[in-house]
Amino acid sequence: MNTTAPKIAILLIAFNRLDLLERRINELHDERIRHFPFFVAIDGPRVHKSNDLKENLLIIKRVKQERYLSPQLIQRNRNYGCDLHIPMAIEEVLEKNDGVIVIEDDVQMLPDAILQIAFE
Repeated sequence: MNTTAPKIAILLIAFNRLDLLERRINELHDERIRHFPFFVAIDGPRVHKSNDLKENLLIIKRVKQERYLSPQLIQRNRNYGCDLHIPMAIEEVLEKNDGVIVIEDDVQMLPDAILQIAFE
């Protein structure tokens, strides 16, 4: 009988909103959360939106600077859109983990809620 707890990861889906990404990361700065594998998935910039590339690069820089949560970056070179990007990111995370809690950058998720989901 295997009594090992399932390995649950946290996946933050981001696009081109640095302010929202910053809020979500700051909300997750909690000692109880930092031991979960943490991934940030960033869809690529849209071709017809010149500002997307700039925002995308700023988000990547911010994720790489994050030390407390030690995020693993899932980065797309081109824009897949939500319909493809999110399932692709979830699939990548589940290749290495038993479960995943998905948070989008525009949805506030407090550490207590994450812990409740993780341990149910």
